[in-house]
Amino acid sequence: MQQNFFGLQGMEQLLAQIPLLSSFYYQTFALIVFDENQYSTVISTTDFAAFQRALQSELIIAQETPIAADQRVKVVEAISLALQNDQNSYGSIFVFTESLLIDDQNDSAVFRLIEFDKAQVHIYFSTSSSLTSAGIKNSILYDIAAFSGGSIVIGRSGVAINYISSFLPAAHDTIGGDVQFSNNCINGGGQNFTVNVDGTTKYVVLIATGAELTPQLIISDGEMNSYGSLIVAQLLTNGTNQNGLYTVNIRLSSYAAANSQCFLFSRINSDTSAFFGVTSSPTDDFTDSSISISPTNYILSHVSTQFGVYNLQAKLFDYENSSLQLGNSISFDNRPSDVCSYEFQSQQFSCPTTTSGRFRIQVSGMLNGNVQFTRSSFSQCNVISECINGQLVNGTCACNQYWRGINCEIPLCINGGTRNKYVCKCAIGYHGINCQFPDCDVSLVEVDLTILTDSSATITYAGFNGVKNMLIEFLEQGFTISDTKMRIALIHVSDFAFYFKQINVQNNFNETRSLLLRDFYVQGRKGPAFFRGLSLVIDSENLLRPDVKRLTVLISGSNAGDGTNVTQSAIEVGALRQAGIGVYGITFGPYVDANDTELRAILGGPQYISDVYSYGTQSQTISWLTDLVCPQ
Repeated sequence: MQQNFFGLQGMEQLLAQIPLLSSFYYQTFALIVFDENQYSTVISTTDFAAFQRALQSELIIAQETPIAADQRVKVVEAISLALQNDQNSYGSIFVFTESLLIDDQNDSAVFRLIEFDKAQVHIYFSTSSSLTSAGIKNSILYDIAAFSGGSIVIGRSGVAINYISSFLPAAHDTIGGDVQFSNNCINGGGQNFTVNVDGTTKYVVLIATGAELTPQLIISDGEMNSYGSLIVAQLLTNGTNQNGLYTVNIRLSSYAAANSQCFLFSRINSDTSAFFGVTSSPTDDFTDSSISISPTNYILSHVSTQFGVYNLQAKLFDYENSSLQLGNSISFDNRPSDVCSYEFQSQQFSCPTTTSGRFRIQVSGMLNGNVQFTRSSFSQCNVISECINGQLVNGTCACNQYWRGINCEIPLCINGGTRNKYVCKCAIGYHGINCQFPDCDVSLVEVDLTILTDSSATITYAGFNGVKNMLIEFLEQGFTISDTKMRIALIHVSDFAFYFKQINVQNNFNETRSLLLRDFYVQGRKGPAFFRGLSLVIDSENLLRPDVKRLTVLISGSNAGDGTNVTQSAIEVGALRQAGIGVYGITFGPYVDANDTELRAILGGPQYISDVYSYGTQSQTISWLTDLVCPQ
């Protein structure tokens, strides 16, 4: 029986710390373990007790049957299905491995199986492996983690439970901040991080995460912990025994890059949970992590406790000097509890002046029984340079209809829709980013749709295949592909590879799906091929039907400066619109220009561009495309 890379000692450490997970119970668990010989174990469950029993079983210690290359997709698919079946939970997939496992050319189907709005994928490579950072970054596993909003960690074996715990959503308060290191940190310098502990706190877990660094963390009592980018301390406070502020000094290992970034979080287990954030509008019922430089800012707070709350107030402290209070204390007023998730709203305040622009918000109050609670979070003054869905007016974003937030990045969900972070979940009968559109019968949609897909040097093989698979899922909603309903063409844009299927040839779904699955990806600079693709749409205009909606969608992930003829492409876009063809764009990929500089110049402004594939989820992109093709 082959023992995997955790080893028996590592498994003992894993099982000894498993009770820590019980406080983070509201979670779909999924765990994949591969050893160096590609033996595997898969666990997927929403039942914590079952998860614990599975961890204690022999399966995770050893597995006799090796996993073949053609079975790897099924492994990920099984976990993806388990996550999808649990409609209400946030999912995480954890992959522990000593090898890259997935062949970029043969197993790209793994990429499309991850429904990014349901699960993040976290990859843990054991340091006992011989893998290099460069090799990992060139693997599809790296792309999967990046696109799903997950993580890559290279660390020691035997601390698996720490790694899992660091990414589970907290059942109680989560507060955190980030530290940007400089050269003197490598030479033994450090930065401080402050954690509030009060009489309601049962225990505190400090978690450090980062890319390619091994922080050493020194708790204020002098205890040294060196768990890599994982849990670094558990403080069992036992109520009032260890009240006060805890300071953690972080020092980078000697091989870490000077500009490495580490994120340190604390998770507090307490019977009293206080959630709060900042907003620029007192009528909103959501918060952000940063505030505008204007004087119209508010703190919204929700306190979950079995006791009554009174004397609620907030104080602002300097980020570098945690004891330096900025300005006067800020009091709170009650909000209508029947219509608001946050029942307390602070007085109006201005963004404080600090050296770094960051500051700490400390909210405290009294509970019946004269017990004080204190919670902290970090914020920063946001000098607004761009409004994603609005216009910049005197340093503040004036948001378009159905959008809120400092940068107009938060959607308002209408027609009975509910919001989860930055995504609207629409009620039955509606769709759209804001749930603003009644559902249409996609089988009856009449449209001529041309897709231009980019494969420039900034886009990986996995990313490009992810776009193709997204388009397949879009079509699998039930569109009728025929000469009388939907007709579709795909143009691949690259200097080194070019493929075009005439639009009138596509008359059934199977042919279209086969076209989209065609493996013609070549990594290179798209250069002048971009506007040549637009020219092809014009050349095929006689094939388009004048009595139906005609659309062209550019899907691109690169910045200006890769050889694209922006001016000529913009001219071609103008010609298409003159001919009655709507032209839009979708940004995608981890390397996309945050300001969409190139696409905005080509298409004429942000109103023609969807950022949801870059900053949201695949399902949002599909919803956005559906909005385009459906009659309004």
